[in-house]
Amino acid sequence: MIMVGFVSDFFYPLVVTFLPDFPALSFRLIVTTVAVIIACISISMYMESGLGIAPYDAITTILVDASKERIPFFVARVTVDVLAVLIGFFFGATVGIGTLMLAFLTGPVVQLLREQVIRRVLFPVQSTIRETI
Repeated sequence: MIMVGFVSDFFYPLVVTFLPDFPALSFRLIVTTVAVIIACISISMYMESGLGIAPYDAITTILVDASKERIPFFVARVTVDVLAVLIGFFFGATVGIGTLMLAFLTGPVVQLLREQVIRRVLFPVQSTIRETI
C-alpha cells in the first residue's frame, strides 16, 4: 500500500490535463471496467507471490481457512467487500458504480485469475505437476 499514494499523485495531473471535465458515461464505464480488471490482476499476483498480504485481504483468507475451505474465496471476498462498503456508506462515504463493481467483482475475478492464470505464470512447474495429478 506504500506506492498507491505515489502512483495516484503521479497520474492525477496527467488525467486532469488530458481528459475532459465530464467525459461521457460510456467512456467512464469503460475506464472503470479496465481499472477493475487491472486491480484484480494486481491483487491476484501479489496474493500468489507468497510475500505476505495486506490485513484487509488477510480477512478473506482467514475466513476461507477457518471454514476449512467450505466457504469459497469469492464468497468470503464479496462478503468482506460488501460489509466494508456498507460500513463506509453508513458513515457517509459516497458509493458509486465503481465501488459496487469492485465490491461484487473482485472476489470472483481474483479467484478465477488465481486459479487459472496467476499460479500458472508464477509457478509453471507446480501448475504442470498439479494438472498431472
